Amino acid sequence: MKNLALFLYEWRHFSRSPIKIIALLLIVVASAYGLHKGANLHKRQRAEVEKIEQKVQEERQSYLKAYQKGQMVPEDREWVDLSTPFWAIEYSWVYHYKTPSPAMVYSIGQSEQYGFIKKITRWASPYDTDLAEEIANPERLQTGTLDFTFALLFLSPLLLLVLFYNIQSLEAEQGFMSMIEVQSGSKHPWLLSRMMFYLLLVLITNFLLIVYGGSLTGVLSEEGGALGQMLVYSSIYLVFWSVLYFLIIQGGRSISGWSAYTLSLPSLFRQRCLNI
Repeated sequence: MKNLALFLYEWRHFSRSPIKIIALLLIVVASAYGLHKGANLHKRQRAEVEKIEQKVQEERQSYLKAYQKGQMVPEDREWVDLSTPFWAIEYSWVYHYKTPSPAMVYSIGQSEQYGFIKKITRWASPYDTDLAEEIANPERLQTGTLDFTFALLFLSPLLLLVLFYNIQSLEAEQGFMSMIEVQSGSKHPWLLSRMMFYLLLVLITNFLLIVYGGSLTGVLSEEGGALGQMLVYSSIYLVFWSVLYFLIIQGGRSISGWSAYTLSLPSLFRQRCLNI
């Protein structure tokens, strides 16, 4: 009951804090944008693969009909004789694809920067332009993209920082901490309960975003393991940052206070050396 009362108190505090609400909405918008970007790229690549496959089948059918009719030499290419092994192999090309995964909705990676289709002929090699650029251009590998993974890795810790920043600092500034410690026995369970509210809020939001993204490309039906991995790993990541922030707040008045103390360490060390 005490934890429930703290959750209700924190919910009222959250609903009356425009900064925290705006921060949460910005993360949701950025994550939804990344999910739709990945879903659109997945659909475009799937459509391109189907288009090329249809074109290849039509060309093969045309050559097969010409072969059945005995027309071994195309009218526009008189030097070509499809009855010889050389030209038969030359016109029997195939395509190799980096098959777009439905899990692309979560992480685009480098898939929008490099080609995902390779035409295989007798002259094809790993040193072709479309492959050599991908191998020999490590600078582009460092180029990020605004997808769901980017929002999770870089923006979620900032969101937790915004949600946690004034926990304990307001009570400490107004002199309520002694009363809270007397009523609760210790400030640590009280502090943990308040932070758990925001952690659960972020975890639920993250869960809904992951499920929503999976519905855009059918991840659950085709690659259910990818959805489960995203849920597990993202939850572990958020819990890690929450534990780190809890230790910081526990050791000081607030996250901002701890940061100010950390920035003042060089001057304190220098003063200590002068005294010695």
